Amino acid sequence: MNPQEQEPLRIRQIRIEGLFGLYNHCINLNLKERVTILHGPNGVGKTITLKMIENLFEKLVEALGGTNNIFWKIPFNLFFVEFTDGSSIKLLATEKGNQEFDFKLITNDGSQHNTILTKQGSDFTFDYDLWFTENNLKTHFIGVDRLNSAHSKKHKPIGLIATKQNGISSTITNYSKDLVEIIESTLASYARESQVLDQSFPQRLMLASSTDGTNIKSRLSSLDRQRLELQEIGLLDQVDTPFFDSANLDELISKEKKVMILYVEDTERKLAVFEGFARRIKLLLNNINTKFKNKHLRIDREKGFIVISDSGQILDLDLLSSGEQHEIVLFYDLLFRIKPNTLVLIDEPELSLHVSWQDHFLPDLLKIVEIAHFDVLIATHSPYIVGDYIDLMVALETGTI
Repeated sequence: MNPQEQEPLRIRQIRIEGLFGLYNHCINLNLKERVTILHGPNGVGKTITLKMIENLFEKLVEALGGTNNIFWKIPFNLFFVEFTDGSSIKLLATEKGNQEFDFKLITNDGSQHNTILTKQGSDFTFDYDLWFTENNLKTHFIGVDRLNSAHSKKHKPIGLIATKQNGISSTITNYSKDLVEIIESTLASYARESQVLDQSFPQRLMLASSTDGTNIKSRLSSLDRQRLELQEIGLLDQVDTPFFDSANLDELISKEKKVMILYVEDTERKLAVFEGFARRIKLLLNNINTKFKNKHLRIDREKGFIVISDSGQILDLDLLSSGEQHEIVLFYDLLFRIKPNTLVLIDEPELSLHVSWQDHFLPDLLKIVEIAHFDVLIATHSPYIVGDYIDLMVALETGTI
């Protein structure tokens, strides 16, 4: 099998023993649904589990055991991660407790790589960073302080977050600016595709011996619907020119039909530039506007997010309630800032949300996962987040060892 066609490496199981000297946790991820919920009371290690995973994927690679790594701050005996190809990583505390760890990586071919991980670093005999890169392992942590931004460059996988230099700024404002840049980039791609097709149209028309006229009327109707949707969500300008009446196709002579067919094919290629982006925009707007009261969210090519009251007043984004900001920020993050096959770690998605909004979180998330193709591990103690999705829940052990 070509390496590019191989299934992406994903986490199958996470096991922690002796966490805080009290708890043992075994977490089997739901690979089919791609969403797993860690549920339990405060203090059993839900958030710590997410941070340990993030540190294993991020800070261990960067610092190779630097003092900022959470593994030096949290007492535990064993941290074990098994991947879908059978490879695994094990961190086992030595007799020195959490002062050093026996680190073992077993790759899918059965090869073992060992080292002692210390606060001063480790003498790896293999390129651990390269192994992560080759297997395209990524995490994206969404913490509880998500309304304030302090993002570094490496956390901009899709958009270009414009934050204050070395400072904290409003996430919703930054995401609004980010959206403007994504829209500009998408429109630029649309313009380039249109220019190429328009310039070559006469030559392609002269050379075309035959074209596919299958379902030309339904294709024209579909294009009309696509343009209307793109206008409604703010990606294309509103136009007064009426759409072509497909009923007139029956009256066209063969040469005119040839032109019309090529026009349809070109327009389909042009509008295809918007397809994935527009689908995400519609999902974002639908998720938000079915919950907001007395106001609604719109997308503007120059301003990004615009929230308008039912009386027509434009509202300052920073003056939205914390729950409203959490909803926009969280869903924008999931829809536009995460690459496929990333493991997304969400801590307490219920923050500031009314119970009715919490009830909708999982159904909305599953729709996003279906189109964005990433895995999610959620830490929550809200029964409303879990709702009817008990089959996706892992209840963390609350008894002591």
